[in-house]
Amino acid sequence: MREQLVEGQQLTQLFSCRCREFNIRHKISIRADTEPAKSVLDVVEQYKANLVIMGCRGTDKVRRTRLGGVSGSVLHHCPVPVMLVPHRVSKKLQPLQAPTESSAPLPLED
Repeated sequence: MREQLVEGQQLTQLFSCRCREFNIRHKISIRADTEPAKSVLDVVEQYKANLVIMGCRGTDKVRRTRLGGVSGSVLHHCPVPVMLVPHRVSKKLQPLQAPTESSAPLPLED
């Protein structure tokens, strides 16, 4: 458990630095709780959040067809939009780059 908290602190420090680079207002909360979904929903209420971004680890066929666990519970009960980032995607993410005036919009995929 301690290793996970340390890893979470390192990741949130990196995330916080990236948010500051782009002037994104944010608040981060790390909690160890026996009811993680309820804890996330409590933080949403406490901070009056307008968006939740969280990872999900769906690895088997059941999870792919029906979202369950913590991320599913938050998604279905949260009063604000929730963005779920699959574990396999988060490992492939590249560092963000700030858009410039000359940046062309990305084409929409079919």
